[in-house]
Amino acid sequence: MIGAGVAGLAAARALGAAGWRVTILEARARAGGRIFTDRSNPDLPLDLGPSWVHGTHKNPIVRILEDAGARFETTDWESYALWVKGKRQKDCEWAFAVFDYLEERKERIDRDETVDAAMKRFFSRRNYSALERKTVEQIAYCEIVTEFGADLNAMSLACYDEGEEPAGGDAFVLGGFDRLTAALAQGQDIRFGSEVSAVRDTGAGVSVECGGAVETCDVAIVTAPLKLLQDGAIAFSPPFGAQRKAALAGLGMGNLHKTFLQFDRVFWPKQKRLVVVHEGDLWNEFLNVAPETGVPLLVGLHGGSAEREIAAMSHEAIAASAIGVLRRAFPNAPAPVRVATSDWANDPFARGSYSFLPLHASFDMFTALAEPHGRIMFAGEHTHTIYHATVLGAYLSGIRAAEDALRVQGQPAVA
Repeated sequence: MIGAGVAGLAAARALGAAGWRVTILEARARAGGRIFTDRSNPDLPLDLGPSWVHGTHKNPIVRILEDAGARFETTDWESYALWVKGKRQKDCEWAFAVFDYLEERKERIDRDETVDAAMKRFFSRRNYSALERKTVEQIAYCEIVTEFGADLNAMSLACYDEGEEPAGGDAFVLGGFDRLTAALAQGQDIRFGSEVSAVRDTGAGVSVECGGAVETCDVAIVTAPLKLLQDGAIAFSPPFGAQRKAALAGLGMGNLHKTFLQFDRVFWPKQKRLVVVHEGDLWNEFLNVAPETGVPLLVGLHGGSAEREIAAMSHEAIAASAIGVLRRAFPNAPAPVRVATSDWANDPFARGSYSFLPLHASFDMFTALAEPHGRIMFAGEHTHTIYHATVLGAYLSGIRAAEDALRVQGQPAVA
């Protein structure tokens, strides 16, 4: 097994249940992959990777987290508060008309176009002021860019918002998402600091090159993130076929930057999403997680090019930038007392947050990446056609890869 993220741990657990001896080679010094909980304050664990479970009904991730002692608070994403020129607006529904247009446009087009191109068509048909346009753009950023981690000019309109999730709504995880990792990793043979450089199907088995040594096994499951595969961080033999190469070239790796801002008091209203319209590109919204955590806490999300801008800033610069926007709506807002922030794009073993569909991409590309390559199997969120870009997708892909491995060895799948 290559990688001790959710996909790798799920696959290892499934194969272990089938009686297999599984060794997991993990490049990091910890398990979990893109799940990482900052526990520098033990009373307030902050998830710098996933924080929400998407779809709580019949979701195995929920069951495992609950068994591990985590709790959940349902999130109402429709709860908005909007400020324009420093004044709270009574109505912001008009700013959501763009999403109806995007859905209608998507159904009409014969050739794919970017979401940005469709947005420009939308604005060309409306006599919006510069301030009204900026308001719509910020809300579109909140709804689209921070969901997919990619700029609007990179995203396919045809595939926009086509993913699915289980019923039950979204829930914020309390107590740390790393409880999932701990539960899945329990009893596993994980070799940390093992960076794999090559995987070769020899016909009779698989050889895995790691740190100058070569490990041999019957079957290998590779769960390296999409960007590492795209960058050729691992050499594969035999070489990939045309369909897998096309999928790797066609899919995108989104970048989402998450920042927690803790204050000494709550100075904002009860709504979940706080949008302060301003001229800049950063801080398009603040998420209010004080009700869930019981702590004066806001979350800022940045995707695409804005992620690269904020990732280059120090914690002090991030705090100053955020409070500069907040004080447009709350002039007496205090400076944050704690900043915790992620940077998955510059993480050498992630190189991004999760997959998305750029212009001319298709859902078939996820399927292509999931196909076995001889005795080499693949798992990870980027190999799940329905639930890509989610922890659930990673988990289910690991189960599917384990079943692929069992089939290669002529064994029935574990019920």
